[in-house]
Amino acid sequence: MPKMTTPDTSPLPADAVAAIRECLGIILSNVDLVLLKPQNNAQQAQLEGIREAALAASSRLPGRVPTTIVVVDDEPLMRNMLQRWLEPRGFNVVTAQDAAAALSLVASLRPAVVLCDVNMPGHDGVWLAQRIRDEFPDTAIIFATGNKDLLPTQTLRKGVIGYLLKPFDRDRLLLTVDEAVRWAAHH
Repeated sequence: MPKMTTPDTSPLPADAVAAIRECLGIILSNVDLVLLKPQNNAQQAQLEGIREAALAASSRLPGRVPTTIVVVDDEPLMRNMLQRWLEPRGFNVVTAQDAAAALSLVASLRPAVVLCDVNMPGHDGVWLAQRIRDEFPDTAIIFATGNKDLLPTQTLRKGVIGYLLKPFDRDRLLLTVDEAVRWAAHH
């Protein structure tokens, strides 16, 4: 009778987990770029399957309790892209399409970071940031805007630790989010 072996259940080294997360993030970013172009139904389904598999693999990786980030943007494509860029890095990402919905999420989830568009219909990101500052001062805020005329000095205030001018790249986003997470951990 052949000898039965048990699978190795020792934990993966932290650097291996980080490398796997990084690779999954690259896969997701590339899938997102391809999905921006028109696809036939079969290609679309295949790409969506790859994305789902990468997200599922990322969620099974060992690690810390995920840091929650609320992403607020009135553009669905931007919300989805930011979510796909951040989740493989181990963040729990929750999205909102407007400032009022985001404020409700912040109240219930108490996220470490809120990444919000400045210009949105209804209440804008500056309004949201002020409410967060008043009610949840330990939450870090990152502004994102496509308005090249809006100067960071007009929007950067206490607790607003980052300012991203659209379009920004994934690396810039991740650096800014990491800085915001560190800020939130020390406040």
